[in-house]
Amino acid sequence: MKKQRIVIGLCCLLNIISASASVDHSAKINHEPSITTVSPYSLHAGYSYRDFKFNATSLPDFVRFKGHSNLYLAGVNSIKIKDSLHVGLFINNVDSTLNISLPLGITINDVVHSDSLFGHVLKRIKPNLFIDWLGGLGQNAINYKILASGNPGILSGGYASSRSTNWYTSIKAIYRHPWKKFLFTGNFGALYSQVNQEQFPFLLNPPQLSTNVAQLSNQSTYLLESAEVIYQFKPNVQPFLTGGLIQVLQYSNNRPIISVTTAGSPDFNLDKSGFEVGAGFSLKYKQYVFRLEQQYYQRGSIYHSNQSMATLKVVI
Repeated sequence: MKKQRIVIGLCCLLNIISASASVDHSAKINHEPSITTVSPYSLHAGYSYRDFKFNATSLPDFVRFKGHSNLYLAGVNSIKIKDSLHVGLFINNVDSTLNISLPLGITINDVVHSDSLFGHVLKRIKPNLFIDWLGGLGQNAINYKILASGNPGILSGGYASSRSTNWYTSIKAIYRHPWKKFLFTGNFGALYSQVNQEQFPFLLNPPQLSTNVAQLSNQSTYLLESAEVIYQFKPNVQPFLTGGLIQVLQYSNNRPIISVTTAGSPDFNLDKSGFEVGAGFSLKYKQYVFRLEQQYYQRGSIYHSNQSMATLKVVI
């Protein structure tokens, strides 16, 4: 199980941030310099539903899991520090449910509740070029329930509760270029994530005994590249296509067993490179911008997920 660790749904989170917390993607597409300016002070809200499935059946890394997560996000963005520098502050909550299948008929059900606070700083370098830095800290509460059906005489079940903390930071360059009724946005950057979980007891029955699960320290670094093409269908309607790559630069984990259940969604704790594709549209009415998007993720040939996202921006 060395390659199936879970930290938090950072991929989901960073996609919602990309839609809400970076340069204004709802501006009218034309060839004036104003299309690359940052939007005024604004309020943001977002929701995402994700289902995922992992299937690795080659020993000794045999493990299967599937589940879903709900992410809720709210914050304020485009707070002006000076003409070329803006900041934003967000909070988010992720509730995840996982069903994990291990050898010998062992099943683990997890319920994970994650809360996170993060901020970002957006710096305009040139009219079409931006640098965006993001940093955040999260707290995770995990409940485990284990059921063993293969050897009921040895172990029939067990349960545990634990807490973990994670922090993450990313930096990326954003380039935007208009062409006729199209707007191209390219992103290139890196993400670092770390999770720490203290040792915790796992109660097994029968017999009535307790065993300790070792402390966990997990660190991972990813290279992220993505692109988005927006089409000006009507002044207030903009369909778009997105795509990107996720590449593992560094990965370390000190606990090779029982690491699947560290925290929220499994996406950014897999030691596996992959890709994402998506499509959606945005609608603008007065100071309101609504964006709906569907994303598909794949990491190698063993992990797949689908994600639906909706965000609302209100310009103050």
